Amino acid sequence: MFIELYKFGRIVIQGQTYTRDVKILEGRVVPHWWRESGHRVVLGDIRDLLRTAPEVIVFGMGKPGLMRLDPDVRDYLQREEIETIEQPTAQAMETINSLLQSGRRMAAGIHLTC
Repeated sequence: MFIELYKFGRIVIQGQTYTRDVKILEGRVVPHWWRESGHRVVLGDIRDLLRTAPEVIVFGMGKPGLMRLDPDVRDYLQREEIETIEQPTAQAMETINSLLQSGRRMAAGIHLTC
C-alpha cells in the first residue's frame, strides 16, 4: 500500500481517491476519519490504531499543520513506547511510504485539509 498523491483535501492511496480524512492500519485504509474534537486528536479517535500494536504512528497534521494531538495522547504514546511522528500531511505522506517499505508496524491518521 502506498500513497500516490496528496493535495489539499484529496489523497490517492493505491489508485483510490479519498476526500475526507483517513486512517491507515493493518495494510488497509479506513475512510472518513472523524475526530470527537475537530482539529484535536484524543485517545478515543485512535483506539483502532492502538489495537494494531504499532511501533510507530504517523499523524498527517493537515497542509499547514493545524491538527493537534491532545497532551493525553502524547503522554499515552510515550508511556507505551510508540514512536509518534507529527508532520504536515505532504511530509507525512513521504514518511508513511518510507515506513511501509521498511516493513515496520505502523499506523497513520491523516488530516487532508487545514
